Amino acid sequence: EFQSLLRMPRFRVVFGMACVYSAVIFLPIALNSSHHHSRGFIYNNFLPVVTLYGLLILSDIVLLNIFGFDRQATQIYFVAPVSFETVMKAKNVTAAVFIGLQASAVLVIAAILRFGVTPWNIANSIIASAVIAVFLLSVGNYTSIALARPVDPTQTFKKQAGGKLQLWLLLSSLGMLLLVGFAFLARWTLGSEWAFLGVLLLEFVIGFLVYRIGRQSAVELGLRKREQLLDSLSKGASPIGLGLS
Repeated sequence: EFQSLLRMPRFRVVFGMACVYSAVIFLPIALNSSHHHSRGFIYNNFLPVVTLYGLLILSDIVLLNIFGFDRQATQIYFVAPVSFETVMKAKNVTAAVFIGLQASAVLVIAAILRFGVTPWNIANSIIASAVIAVFLLSVGNYTSIALARPVDPTQTFKKQAGGKLQLWLLLSSLGMLLLVGFAFLARWTLGSEWAFLGVLLLEFVIGFLVYRIGRQSAVELGLRKREQLLDSLSKGASPIGLGLS
């Protein structure tokens, strides 16, 4: 999985955008607020904001449509000795690793720019990213079956997500705002960073339980609708491939 993803031009471009473009887009706002006596929200929370925005960029290819790059080669997962559940776990672990690498890259950029790199912001960024990732994994395991769509790995910028998947991406963005918003509200109400972390930790526990239940349901759905899944992934100019050619 790691080998195939890193050899795909589309993945490399999107991953690079998640690491760099996410920081660049908020840079002017942070620079503008840094000149005021009362530094703004983006400057003070540059690290968690940029990390979460990058995660949202990355979610389209590693979370919400995890079989898109495999296309019709997904049929291998239903005949190989390795169980379909193990395949889904492996893809989830791979996604988690790349999310961690993206968060680390943003941390390095923020440290170079000297924008809000404090122990609290680092902790907030890591936990917030983990919370959003575990909920997006839950959603993505379902959408990867129900809304599977082939993705051409050679097309770097062409939009390839369907309308329904775009709607799920929008709903995921709103859900992310709500989850993180509750944490910020708790910090503002109680005036404590511990309140922020406490809410995020509670959300992570809930999200992990939802993920465990949702993953099993997604596996059962995939086994039950394997023909529909393969048919959806076989449509396109390059129906077969694992990104290894």
